[in-house]
Amino acid sequence: EDWVTEQNWLTGASECNWFGVAGCDDDGRVQQLNLSENRLRGTIPEELVLLENLQVLDLSKNEIDGSIPTWLGTISPLEQLELQENLISSNIPSYLGSLVNLNFLDLASNSFVGGLPTEIGRLSQMSILSLYNNALTGTVPFTYEDLNGLRQLYIDGTDLVGPLPLGLCELPLNRFYSDCGEVGCTCCSHCCVNGENCVPTEA
Repeated sequence: EDWVTEQNWLTGASECNWFGVAGCDDDGRVQQLNLSENRLRGTIPEELVLLENLQVLDLSKNEIDGSIPTWLGTISPLEQLELQENLISSNIPSYLGSLVNLNFLDLASNSFVGGLPTEIGRLSQMSILSLYNNALTGTVPFTYEDLNGLRQLYIDGTDLVGPLPLGLCELPLNRFYSDCGEVGCTCCSHCCVNGENCVPTEA
């Protein structure tokens, strides 16, 4: 009820005409949902599990708290998940590693804690992984060397430390941001100090 816009939600209108539904397939099944900057509060609603053909879910820039629910790891067609700039304060769950089609994961600027799950390294389609400005600890798992399609990686503004997996620097990264002093990064495109004052490194 506090949403900025909730046009047609939970009415008799087709789900494809609900506010934020940006794409449906030929059978009228929702494939893209964008509720960014819509003043969503509370946890991620469980009803979204019914959108089993969802490919893009953008809930960024809201006031969502709690954790990433288990059922989210069952939406296998999901390719893009944007939860940045919310109030989520859990660990990053290992079951995200089940989303084998995921190519864009943005969890930046929340309050995620704990270590990075090794299971993320299974996501061979991953192109952009954004985790900056979270209370993450530990090191980057060696399984991340297997993200052969990774082009952009953002781990600045966290409490992660080195050493980095040796194979990470062999990935085709064109943007790699980290707090180089803590992580000991020798292949980053930009070095930051506590997630700020990021400057490009010399080629």
